[in-house]
Amino acid sequence: MSAAIAPTGEAALVQTIDVPYRVEVADPAAFFDLANVATSLADLVPHLTTLATLQSSPNDGSAPEQFTLERRDGDASQPQPQLRLDMKECRVALQFPDELLFVSDAVVSAISRFMDDLRVQRDSLQAIQFDFVILADTQYSACCVDEVAAQHIAANVLVHFGRSCLSQASHMPVLFAFGNFPIDLDHVARTLADVPKALVIYDVMYAHAMPALAAKVAPTVRFATIERHVSSTNGSTNYTRNLPTKEELDADTTVVVIGPPSPLVSHYSLVFGQHSLLHYDPLSRECSRPRSLLMKRYALMTKARDADIIGIVVGTLGVANYIDMIANLKKLIKSHGKKYYTFVLGKLNVAKLANFSEIDIFVLVACPESSLIDSKEFYRPVVTPFELTMALDMSSSWTGEYRLGFTDVMHHMVEHMGDEPVDGLDQSSTVAASSSKPTTAADADSDTESDADPDQPYFSLVTGTFKSRTKVENNETIHAKIQDLTLYESGQVALVSPAAARQLQTREWRGLEMTPSAEKSLEVVEGRFGTAAGYADEPEVETGKGRRGG
Repeated sequence: MSAAIAPTGEAALVQTIDVPYRVEVADPAAFFDLANVATSLADLVPHLTTLATLQSSPNDGSAPEQFTLERRDGDASQPQPQLRLDMKECRVALQFPDELLFVSDAVVSAISRFMDDLRVQRDSLQAIQFDFVILADTQYSACCVDEVAAQHIAANVLVHFGRSCLSQASHMPVLFAFGNFPIDLDHVARTLADVPKALVIYDVMYAHAMPALAAKVAPTVRFATIERHVSSTNGSTNYTRNLPTKEELDADTTVVVIGPPSPLVSHYSLVFGQHSLLHYDPLSRECSRPRSLLMKRYALMTKARDADIIGIVVGTLGVANYIDMIANLKKLIKSHGKKYYTFVLGKLNVAKLANFSEIDIFVLVACPESSLIDSKEFYRPVVTPFELTMALDMSSSWTGEYRLGFTDVMHHMVEHMGDEPVDGLDQSSTVAASSSKPTTAADADSDTESDADPDQPYFSLVTGTFKSRTKVENNETIHAKIQDLTLYESGQVALVSPAAARQLQTREWRGLEMTPSAEKSLEVVEGRFGTAAGYADEPEVETGKGRRGG
């Protein structure tokens, strides 16, 4: 990563970085609209109060002086009073990607000046000391909010700078500063003039220029707008991308993705796989047609269908509903008689996953943009939760529909898991989805298949041969069915593990083994003794200097 600094004024800053894309920042305050960020941060202060349960108060029932008793809305049957702690210090974590880290110091100086001005204007801010901490080298993907790093420094709020996947955070209040990245609107308008009917999906870095672009293009060009929502509970800012449904989008519509080369392009090439897709890069001002990834992802689904042991890789610790997604994957894998292991490895690389050779396939639980990785260099394929769901559901055929969000994937599980409840979803939606599913001939066939022999082999498209349906029992099932084999005489416990035994048999090298020999062992005999000049069993030899030997 190379950076060149060329100051053009006392308060101005121009910096250029080439990896992964070039950024030129002349005025950080204007580039990130830091005045608006400071205002949003000041509006968050009423929500940034530390809550404590009533158990924290003294035994006499009175609250400490620094606490203010407050009753929060919740379950009417079990009201729980809360205590609000007045805030004296607000620690703000500023998360920067690698390509914007060079401007972080200037951002801290600018936002500190804006907060000093707001403290003079607002009495509620005068007693609060704002402390800004810069976060870099995120634990997972830079497009996601790094809540873990923010919690390590005891931050009250996090401000995310640069491009984002717009994934909702699970715990901490978050503000976003996408940045006003430059774009040639006239050139984009001329490019879109050649497309009769288009749907424009843009990266968040260019959201500031889309209203002006909409005024330059034809009315047949639609835009997938990004809406801003402010939470009424904690003041956090969330963004949602409004996309048309399949019924609203005509078959001849071309999907145009505006942004630098990023996983966003791969994401929507799968979501809109049945439509023509164009990618416009504002940096190079080139428009290209990316290759479809549907066939490649379908090949990974086929490999996932043959997997007996599946590794669940946790690729995020901050995206909302990721815990529910992991729980549903475990439930899905167990229901199909397969075994799973859960891994928390941080940023993925080939060396980390290569340490687990017993795993047949990995499923990555991450944000929609980070979950699509090219696993051709990995020793085992890496799939998404949706791909694993489709692979294990042999009774249905893939229509080309693709889902990446946790909520969408869990709703898909509801549709294909019947009345079985799914964690993280409203039970009313579960019942509605299962009851609204009509009974078809395919359902009757699936019922017939369920009555068939579970050990009946099936034809594998990967190996071109028949493969047995191996039922790998988890430890809970083994304990429930076998209840361990107890050796009463010695008091030892022998645990049966079919999966471990099978993996041991398939290994080419199993370690040092004591192989019993059919030959008779040799008897212990007396060895040689003496010195190197002559051992006792050597014959005496006449030499010119005398006798030598025993």
